[in-house]
Amino acid sequence: MLSFSKAYGALMGTAIGDAMGMPAYFFPEKTWERLGWIDDLLDAPPDHEVHKGNVRGKVTDDTEQAIYLALAYIEGNGITVEGVAKKLTEWYLASGGDQNQFIGPSSAKALKEILAGKNPRETGLFGETNGCVMRISPVGIVNGGNMERAIQDAVISCTPTHFTTVAVSAAAAAAAAIAEAMTDCPTVESVIAAAKQGAEEGKKYGRLVITPSISRRIDLAVEIAASGKEVKEKLQDLYNLIGTGLAAAEIVPAALGIFAMAAGDPVKTVIYAANASGDADTLGAIAGGIAGAFAGIDGFKGRWVETVSAANPQFNFKEVAKELLKVAENRVF
Repeated sequence: MLSFSKAYGALMGTAIGDAMGMPAYFFPEKTWERLGWIDDLLDAPPDHEVHKGNVRGKVTDDTEQAIYLALAYIEGNGITVEGVAKKLTEWYLASGGDQNQFIGPSSAKALKEILAGKNPRETGLFGETNGCVMRISPVGIVNGGNMERAIQDAVISCTPTHFTTVAVSAAAAAAAAIAEAMTDCPTVESVIAAAKQGAEEGKKYGRLVITPSISRRIDLAVEIAASGKEVKEKLQDLYNLIGTGLAAAEIVPAALGIFAMAAGDPVKTVIYAANASGDADTLGAIAGGIAGAFAGIDGFKGRWVETVSAANPQFNFKEVAKELLKVAENRVF
C-alpha cells in the first residue's frame, strides 16, 4: 500500500517549492541582491515582472495545473487525453484565460486551440517548454512503485499541450523519479536512476525535436552537485551550464541536480531551487515534488505546510492526496 505521507509530501512539495521560488528573480545574482538568501516563504517583490501582488505562500500555475491534473485522475479514476484536456481548459478559464499573464506559451496556445474545437491529440505537437512537467506530481503519486505505468501516464498527460519528444522525456523523467521516491526504501541514487530511465523511455513519444539528451544532462547536473564547491557556486554552475529556464531540457536535469545537492532533504531542496533562480517556481515545484515523495510530509517545516495551505484555500492538498491514493488502489495494473 502506498504511503499517505509520501503522497501528501509529493503534492505539498510541489506547492511549497512553487511558493518558495515564486518571489525569485530570473538571475541568481539579482535574486540574492534584492532578496538575500531565500530560506523562507516570502511575498513577491512589488516590482516583480511576473508575480507582483502574490503574498507569501501563494502558488502559481505550476501547482494549479497539478491540482487540475489530479482532478482528472480523481474524476475519471485514471487519465485519458480527453480528460486531461477537459480539466486543463477548465483551469485555463478559471484562471482568467487570455487575461492570465502567468500561463506558459505552449499551454496558452494549445488550450486556446482546444477551446476552439481542435483535437487535443494534435494541439500539443509544438510544446517544447516545461508546462507539462511542472504539473506531473499526481502521475508519480498514483503510479508509486510502478515506473512503467508512470511513464505511460506521463505521455498521456503531455499530449494535449506538450507532445514533443523533449517535453515527454522531461515529464516521464520526473514522473518516474516520483514513482521511485514513493517506494518504501528509495535512495537518492535510485531516484536519479529512475529519472534517467524515464527520460530515455519518454523520448520515444511525441513529435521529434532536436534537443540535448535529458538523461545525459541529469548526469552533468549530478556531477555539479557532487563538486567540492560552495552551494552558491554550484547553483550558479547549474544556472549557467544546465539552465533553469522554460526549456524542458533544462528544468528537469537542474531539478535532479538540486535534489542530489540536498541529498534528498526537502527543506534544502526547495531552498536551493528558489536560490537557483531562473524559472524558480517551476524548478521548486518539480524538485519539491520529488523530495516530498522521497521524505514524506514530515520532511517539510510544519509552518510552511500551514502557510501554503492558508494562502491557497481553494485547494485542499491533504484531501486531494487521499483521493489520488484511492485512484491508485482502484487501478488494475
